[in-house]
Amino acid sequence: MFVPGVVALWAAFLALLGSTIYYWRALRGDETARERARQAYSLATFAVVLATGVLLFLILVHDFRVHYVYAYSDRALPTPYLISTLWAGQEGSFLLWLLCGMLIGLPLARFAREDEPHVLIPYNLAQLSLVLILLRQSPFRFLEGLAAGQMPADGQGLNPLLQNPWMTIHPPIMFIGYAATVAPFALAIAALWRRQYDQWVLRALPWALLSLITLGLAIMLGGYWAYVTLGWGGYWGWDPVENSSLVPWVTSAALVHGLLLQKARGRFRRLNFALAVLTFVLVVYATFLTRSGVLADFSVHSFVDLGITGWLVGNLLAFLLLGLAFLAWRWREIPSQRGDEPFWTRTVLTVVGIGVLLGAAAMILLGTSAPLLTRLATKPSQVGPAFYNQVTLPIGIALALLLALVPHLGWKETGNKLRGRLLVSGAFAALATAAALGLGARGALYLLFLAAAVFATASNVWRLVEATRARALLRAGAHLTHLGLALMLAGIITSSGFDRSEKVSLTEGVEVTALGRTLLFQGVDVTSEPGKQHMLVEVRHGSGAPWVARPVMWKNPKSGQLVANPDLLVQLTHDTYVAPVEATPGRPAEPDGMIELGKGESQAVGGMTLTFTGFDRGESHMEGQQLSVGASLQVARPGEPAKTVIPRLGMGEQGMTSTREAVPGVVGAWIEVAGINADLGRVRLKLGGLPGVEAAPGTPATFVADITIKPGISLVWLGLAILLAGGTLAMVRRGRETDVPASPQSV
Repeated sequence: MFVPGVVALWAAFLALLGSTIYYWRALRGDETARERARQAYSLATFAVVLATGVLLFLILVHDFRVHYVYAYSDRALPTPYLISTLWAGQEGSFLLWLLCGMLIGLPLARFAREDEPHVLIPYNLAQLSLVLILLRQSPFRFLEGLAAGQMPADGQGLNPLLQNPWMTIHPPIMFIGYAATVAPFALAIAALWRRQYDQWVLRALPWALLSLITLGLAIMLGGYWAYVTLGWGGYWGWDPVENSSLVPWVTSAALVHGLLLQKARGRFRRLNFALAVLTFVLVVYATFLTRSGVLADFSVHSFVDLGITGWLVGNLLAFLLLGLAFLAWRWREIPSQRGDEPFWTRTVLTVVGIGVLLGAAAMILLGTSAPLLTRLATKPSQVGPAFYNQVTLPIGIALALLLALVPHLGWKETGNKLRGRLLVSGAFAALATAAALGLGARGALYLLFLAAAVFATASNVWRLVEATRARALLRAGAHLTHLGLALMLAGIITSSGFDRSEKVSLTEGVEVTALGRTLLFQGVDVTSEPGKQHMLVEVRHGSGAPWVARPVMWKNPKSGQLVANPDLLVQLTHDTYVAPVEATPGRPAEPDGMIELGKGESQAVGGMTLTFTGFDRGESHMEGQQLSVGASLQVARPGEPAKTVIPRLGMGEQGMTSTREAVPGVVGAWIEVAGINADLGRVRLKLGGLPGVEAAPGTPATFVADITIKPGISLVWLGLAILLAGGTLAMVRRGRETDVPASPQSV
């Protein structure tokens, strides 16, 4: 073990444990205990920062004695990717998660105010669970079998697919989101503990919004990374690891809306306590699924089992039982009353929306857990993307319709001018759907989804304009967020439901037409990036300027893994996406007297049959040669026994030289080796003095690619930016309201 890092982790554990004990003593009336608890927590935070800094230092100085450094980095990595190896593996990502959680705990204590001991005790327990995992599976352990003072010359390196700018920022944002889900959980436990069933809402809202924003951003960054890196033409494949992050995000959205309902209407308390517990428990469950190895055969993103499955199961059961115990303890005491609002009000439809979100989360969770559930009965198996598409398509339509209706409704009444506003928004939706039909879009559910998404977009644009005119932009965060989500829904359905794709085989110099585009494979560029082949494909569409796509194919020199990266042309209405499938280099034409043979192959030439039987690696017969390889050839003429000749190719001080051997039976004829390919078992031969020897024709290079047109995909990324801006505005506003009494007009 690398002692400084291990000492820092143990210091963090002991300080966190001390902080928790002091907070418990503060509940018992010890007036000095709270300050000591804060000091202990600060010490634990410093120790975690120190442990993270130590691991990063070991990575940057290439200390390959440490197993983690050896397994995920090497000397050739650029500094940004070298830094990103900090969270490339299990141990490092747990350490990053712990770091985010410890830093979040510092302002959380201030937000908690008089509830600080009740909040920080469950919060500290969550951080202690991560420290225990790191003590069990340390990132600072040395490689096994190393002698004293010995260190490997280089590491195994970072997975080539992770060497992407988007993957340098996706995991840190994801772990901020994971860490932020603990705050509403801890605040809910504290509220149940203290029988304060309403005050916690104001304090939990900013943290719930933080987790919603960061998880959403991380999910979409991961989707964009998949889109521009993996080459399958999409950004979401319903992979179990993708889903395990999506489900807590969906329940976080449900929690945010539940808290807003309670703030405005003074009801739905039980729902919100359950959602706060559920969201954090789902994060712990996602950790178990992705890091226990149960999904190793079903997800390219899953980690293998490192022997911490028992710890992960223990964490899951501990926090599930803790949350359920507090809910059961106070359930009957939590005030609950029925509402009298008509159906067409914001209150009722928000509850319906929460139900829709929870239904989506339940179905995705069921599909994601299929390998685990089927393992209990039969052989583990998983459900495919078709299952998720079928169950989420109608849910998405319902969600889009709710996004369109709710902004115009009051909490207790239907609202003024509802019919006129919806008619105008509906007219835009009808026009957009008609335009999609005219452009060739088909599928009743897809078109209905598109109509609902445009309906929601137009509706929220209306409300946003009204808020801007009223100079209440800070209060327009919800409308901005809903507008972003509506645009994303429109982009998702157009890019995935109405996309077109075709696999084409391109021969160098030959034009091919596909998807209304003219494609010309111009050859391979190997000079731009050493070790990588850029396939040059000219794409022409209409009268516009041609675009030369440069998809990349290369082999990782350490692992031998073949990596294929797509290239795409981003335009306002659509993306043109070129993904490599396979490539054949081709062979140039040979001059007169040149032939090429593989082992065991024969060719008739000059009135005889020439057969290549294999390489002869015997001692050199050439003076001054250090290495030579002979090509064993059988020469057969009609009516005569076959004879063997072995021309040789040698490497010496003067470079490559070859011997010239006489061809039996033909005066003045000779044969020599022009080149060999030992990997493929082939030899190139040059012949002279033989009648009728002709030039060998060459073969052009070929390239097989998937060409995809993704209409409207820019709406996904634009919608995400707007959603994040709206969520940030809402978080700032709710952070300022932590002690402001709730009123329906202020929500």
